[in-house]
Amino acid sequence: MMIISIEHVEKFYGNHQALADLSFSLKKGEVIGFLGINGAGKSTLMNILAGYLAPTRGSITVDGVNFLENPIQRKALIGYLPEHPPLYKEMTTEEYLAFIAELRLPKANKQQRLIAVQKVVEKLSLQKVQCRLIGQLSKGFRQRVGIASTLLGAPSLLIWDEPTAGLDPQQLQEIHTLIKELKAHHTILLSSHMLHEIESLCDRIIILDQGKIIASATPKEIKQRLQASQPIHIEFATQEEANLTQFLEEHLPPNTSYHLKKDSQNITAIVQITNQSLGDWRVELWQMLRQSPWTILAFTPHSMSLEESFLQLVQSHKEQ
Repeated sequence: MMIISIEHVEKFYGNHQALADLSFSLKKGEVIGFLGINGAGKSTLMNILAGYLAPTRGSITVDGVNFLENPIQRKALIGYLPEHPPLYKEMTTEEYLAFIAELRLPKANKQQRLIAVQKVVEKLSLQKVQCRLIGQLSKGFRQRVGIASTLLGAPSLLIWDEPTAGLDPQQLQEIHTLIKELKAHHTILLSSHMLHEIESLCDRIIILDQGKIIASATPKEIKQRLQASQPIHIEFATQEEANLTQFLEEHLPPNTSYHLKKDSQNITAIVQITNQSLGDWRVELWQMLRQSPWTILAFTPHSMSLEESFLQLVQSHKEQ
């Protein structure tokens, strides 16, 4: 079931185009990660989805509700956590969440709101600070108060910008567990500079650059997309550098380059494709290597991290 549909969304600031013809949809129960370097358009897109900005053109629907035509109903469907949560430091945790509950649950009575507040206090482990002033809390606890406020009213869509900023390792693990629990009933959009976090939590990643979507896939698919063009380390049981060089020159497929690294016993050839449009060339390379007169001790493709994949995609997009 599609919960969000974004169609041909664009955003201009004067003559500057911040977002360019973005279209994508999100399913109920998905955790989606937004990635992009500074200025890529992440914050603009998240602010539009949260209702803080209006798109210059395009349409957005959440649970069938048109964003532009139904602003009040739209906001009831969203729990938004900006990078710097706008908390009232002179309020206690409990007072602040009660205040948010009045806004998020206008039809509920006082008892129902108190129950809702207590549920999010327990879910975020805020019991020991619920009577303390927010201004006296650590950054980690303030972040958890902000997250708790987004859950009031049981919104369909949670938009969290850097939700784990300032958390210690134990708090990080607690929030990661919470995200995995919440996806059963919510669609969650995350923005984070910690790519390992995005990789472990997200079902799908959307990479933005210069206001455009340059990739939308699972973390595994994004890495596999670039894996075929990565260097392969081939270790030969030989010290015959001249003969190995001649063999590689004669047998390597076109559009490949290589260099050799020699140790006291063996030689490693590091081979890389120079034309990425050729696709996965590893099978062809292995078939060629089987003709080698030397024993092959290792055939090791470089395993790409999500960070390497992200940086390479952005660099390739800039070069187009």
